[in-house]
Amino acid sequence: MNENNINKLQLIEYENNQNYKTDKLLIENKKFYNKEQVKLLSRLILRELIWGKLVFDKQMFVHFGYDYYMYIGLEKKPKQALNTAQELGLFTEKFKSPYVVL
Repeated sequence: MNENNINKLQLIEYENNQNYKTDKLLIENKKFYNKEQVKLLSRLILRELIWGKLVFDKQMFVHFGYDYYMYIGLEKKPKQALNTAQELGLFTEKFKSPYVVL
């Protein structure tokens, strides 16, 4: 988000089948969230407490799969973020998200 000057993402296709609630954040479909809130939403989605996709126009998306997979798509390649992720031992590869509907 930093390298592409994106300050917020929108939560879409939000599902909360477990009626999960948190005092830290009001979670609503189609609402925009700042970077700190996106971190919390990502954790909740990866823990399967809620589900949804995060997007910013056609510039960025974050989709979540099973087994802690995150599919991150950006209009511009974030070279520094990719290097940092690899240094942290995270696996990155160029791959089309299975959650993109064309």
